[in-house]
Amino acid sequence: MSTSLPSRHLKGAADSTGGQFRTTAHGEPSLSLSPVPARPHAHREPQDIDVELAGLYSELSTAKQRVAGAARGLHYTAGDSKTGPYGRGPWKMTDQEAYDVVAAKNPEHADLAFYDERVAKVEEIAAVIEPLNVEYAARPWPRAFLATSSDGHVHSSMRCPTCNRGESATQFQWMTDYSDQSEEDIVAAAGYRACTTCYPSAPIGDKHTLPTKMLSHDEVSKEAARREREAKAVEKAHAKAAKAIAGPDGGPLVLIAPHPNGWNETESFTTEASAVQWLVGEHVDNARHAQRGDHQYVADVEEAQRLLVDALVAKHGTSREEQEEIIAKKVAAKKKREGVA
Repeated sequence: MSTSLPSRHLKGAADSTGGQFRTTAHGEPSLSLSPVPARPHAHREPQDIDVELAGLYSELSTAKQRVAGAARGLHYTAGDSKTGPYGRGPWKMTDQEAYDVVAAKNPEHADLAFYDERVAKVEEIAAVIEPLNVEYAARPWPRAFLATSSDGHVHSSMRCPTCNRGESATQFQWMTDYSDQSEEDIVAAAGYRACTTCYPSAPIGDKHTLPTKMLSHDEVSKEAARREREAKAVEKAHAKAAKAIAGPDGGPLVLIAPHPNGWNETESFTTEASAVQWLVGEHVDNARHAQRGDHQYVADVEEAQRLLVDALVAKHGTSREEQEEIIAKKVAAKKKREGVA
C-alpha cells in the first residue's frame, strides 16, 4: 500500500531522485522542470545558488518529514491500521484515502488543517527551489557530492551508477565550496576520494598517497575532537613535567638521610614539591631535635641536599646558590610557623 502524499496537496513539489542529501532522502536538482517565464537568478554565481539550494533541500527534507508525521495522525484518526504484524508495514489506506475518510466524517477536523499546513510548507519551499533549478538547467556547472559513508567517494552527481546499490539510498553531503570549479580542481581537492566514473581524469590512490581535503561534517567534528584530545594530552604532559623531578640517572630522585644510630631514612621522589618538602622537613626536625638535646636523632642531610640542589639546577637552569637560598627560606619559614629555633 502506498504512503505517498495526497497528490492534490503537493502541486509542483520536487520528488526524491538519486541518493540521499545528508541523512535524509531527497534528490539532486532535477533537470525536468516546468517552464517559467524568466530566469530571476541568471545574475547569480553558481556557488551562491548551490549554497542556497543545499539549505533549501535541508528545509524541504524536514518539511516532508513533518508532512509524514501529520499523515500518520490522519491514518490513526481514520481508523486505519498497518498491514504487517505488531503495527509494522505500510498502511492499508493511502494518505489520500485517510485524508478523505477524515474529511467525510468531519471537514473541520484539526488533523486536516494540521496536515494541510505542513503540505503548504513543502509547496512553499519547492516553489523557491524551482527557479534555482531552472537556472542550473540553463547553464549547468560542475558540482561535487561526498558520499558520507566510511571513506565515501566524491561524485559529480548523486545519480552516479556506483551509488545507491544497497537497500537504502546513498547519503551525500553537498560540497558547495567546489561548485563551478574545474574537474582538475575538484579531483585535486578530493584526492583518493575522487570517483573515477564521475571524474575520468582522477588518479587512483589511497589516503596516504592522495590525501583529501573533502571531509564530511562528522569527519570534521571527529578530527576536531581528536586534536582537542591531543592538545589536552600535551598540556597534561607539560603540567606533569613542570611538577616532576628526576635523579642523576633520569629515574626517581632518591634521597637518603643517615642517622647517628646507623638507621638510614630513604625516600624516593618523582615530583619537585614532595622532594623539597621532605628536605625542608628534615632540616626542621633536626633543629627541633637539637633544641631538645636529642642529638642521636639528628639526621645527616648534607648529601641529600646536594643531590636535590643538583636536580633543581639541572631542571631550572639556575645556580646552586639560588636553589640553596630558596630552600633556606622555606626552612626558615617552616621553623617560624612551628616555633622551632
